[in-house]
Amino acid sequence: MKRKILMIAVFAILILASGCTTEDDSLEVICIMPEETTTTQTFSPTETTSLTPEVTESPEDNVTRWKADGIIEEGEYENNVTGFRDLFYIYWTSDNETLYMGIKGKTSGYVSVGFNPVAMMKNADIILGGNIGTGGSLYIYDMYSPTASGPMRSDTVLGGEFNIEESAGTEKAAFQTLEFSRKLDTGDKYDSVLEKGKSAKVIWFLSKYDDPLSNQISAEGSVDIII
Repeated sequence: MKRKILMIAVFAILILASGCTTEDDSLEVICIMPEETTTTQTFSPTETTSLTPEVTESPEDNVTRWKADGIIEEGEYENNVTGFRDLFYIYWTSDNETLYMGIKGKTSGYVSVGFNPVAMMKNADIILGGNIGTGGSLYIYDMYSPTASGPMRSDTVLGGEFNIEESAGTEKAAFQTLEFSRKLDTGDKYDSVLEKGKSAKVIWFLSKYDDPLSNQISAEGSVDIII
């Protein structure tokens, strides 16, 4: 009997320790669960930082650098074709409206470029110029070649217009240098229509003479460029 009472007491203690109670002597167990504890977390708003993008100043573009002074400076032109056995050099930059070009040839006479001929010099839009001696006066012509071998004629003689906007030249150390600008599309039927980002065929030639009507060419060549 004592043993039974002791067992019931132990059992009751275990029930009470577990959070459960009994209703009667049948030992039906009713468990009372501890009240659920809710933990509330408080979140601070995420800190936001307003970032000001670092502005890197773009280098001055080539068109802004360009100056018609007869001196081809490093970085003045965006594109160039150099060499031709050290006889001729072509430099150019363009925007959506204008072509800026510098040419340099190994001669004391004239230097010249022609745009988009259909065969040899035929229908070439030609710009030709030079200087009369070192430190001498500049001459420059807007010309056209109606035939494959010339003769070249001034646009104004043919009924067109002189469409060179700015120009300058120098003669130094056996080289003739000419810089000029012209509209990509002048509206003149004797001028080739050029387009930025498009290909153009360029012929070049030079003479030891200053006479623009002279067909005595010292050297010549051609190259395709992207305007």
